[in-house]
Amino acid sequence: MSKLSIVQVMCSDDAVVIDTSDLKHCPRVLSHLLGIIDDFKSPEVDEFGRLTFAANLNIPRNRVLQCLTFLRTGYVNNVNELMETFNVLGGCDALDEYCRKQQEKAASKVEEDNKIVQLKQENPLCPKENLLGLFVFEPHNLTWVHGDEWDCTNVVEEAPHLFWWRKSAKK
Repeated sequence: MSKLSIVQVMCSDDAVVIDTSDLKHCPRVLSHLLGIIDDFKSPEVDEFGRLTFAANLNIPRNRVLQCLTFLRTGYVNNVNELMETFNVLGGCDALDEYCRKQQEKAASKVEEDNKIVQLKQENPLCPKENLLGLFVFEPHNLTWVHGDEWDCTNVVEEAPHLFWWRKSAKK
């Protein structure tokens, strides 16, 4: 069990009390500002011993709490605000990695959506989906006598007793 290390930080609008003992992946600059690491200079405090970096940088309490929540849990409520705050505080590799993964997910989703659109274009189930003109569609009932080149694909919306039958438009 780790030792409690409590600090009070003055923000631009209020104060926040922070247990720094559970901030395992705290960025170096923020670690310095919170007094977690002793490097070249002690962090600035007011006459009551409260850390003043957030107030000096005009960072409100809710933004400091968003940073702490991200560092502890990985949860992101507003990525733009979080990125802006961490940039003021010297950056955060973990947040940069989170953003990179989110961009990869978004790109993957776009790619997946494009594949679905392409599949729908290449495999239309009714005439209005036959944008590439790959098939000939005809409405018939299920008992329609047809050759092997025809496939039943979908119900005709305007006439539910009929079905769309299609065959390749290639000659």
